[in-house]
Amino acid sequence: MALLETLYLGVPVVARPVGGIAEVIQDGISGVWVRSAEPADLASACISLLRDNSRRSSLARAGLAAVETQFTVRRMAEQTAALYYSLDNVKRASRRIRSDG
Repeated sequence: MALLETLYLGVPVVARPVGGIAEVIQDGISGVWVRSAEPADLASACISLLRDNSRRSSLARAGLAAVETQFTVRRMAEQTAALYYSLDNVKRASRRIRSDG
């Protein structure tokens, strides 16, 4: 949630692509991935971004656009409902297979 809030505030993100971060941030489009766990590599990516106003602005705009289109409450609710419906369909199909067998 904090990652989405950061993007919504127009702050570009520098992060490792672990967990849900890889689902939210597109490397070079809405943020910057640092693949190394070394602090010096993270610091280098941050410094590079701080020195490049144009890139920082571009990442900030793309991050905000992603939040406003992909991560709205409505869209997340629709995706959650779709997941539940698909799981229900799998459950029903499984019951049919067992009853046919």
